[in-house]
Amino acid sequence: MFEVHQQARLGVLEAGMIVDLACAHELCRSKLRGNVRPPETFPQTIIDFVELGEDIKEYVSELATHARGLVGESPSEGNQSMLWSIHGVRVLPPVPCPPKIVCVGLNYRDHAEEAQVPIPDRPILFSKPSTAIIGPDDPVVYPRISSQVDHEVELAVIIGKAARMLLSQKHSTMLQVTLCSTT
Repeated sequence: MFEVHQQARLGVLEAGMIVDLACAHELCRSKLRGNVRPPETFPQTIIDFVELGEDIKEYVSELATHARGLVGESPSEGNQSMLWSIHGVRVLPPVPCPPKIVCVGLNYRDHAEEAQVPIPDRPILFSKPSTAIIGPDDPVVYPRISSQVDHEVELAVIIGKAARMLLSQKHSTMLQVTLCSTT
């Protein structure tokens, strides 16, 4: 996700440039000759994107390639709005308002030992508010009451479909997107 002209957009980042996928979809969908049928309207959020399933990923790959080629061949004002420098936009969090954030605490032995707490027998789950999500260049705002804030690297996983008690490899398609986040 990125923001340009105060509007959040879904994009693909490659080599310092972002392809605006909704714009590219409007300008290029009739020109693509791939096996995947394009959606009538392009998803506006990553959650909408993930809900469309595997077919949208192949379509986006074809779309981004076609859009980059089109801008290179015949740069026009319409085509130029498909491609943005990463320095000319605000990069947003991939999922700006997730419906739920569930975290696992003390999941590393070293972390538990560093905190001088017993290693738990079972995972410790806690939640975070969606307001804790920020973009990569957004400032981290420290609470006034804090005397120390730890820097950690986390793994965030977006689960694309409702699921419960998944135990086998055949359910691996439930995990649609992974990304790194820091807290």
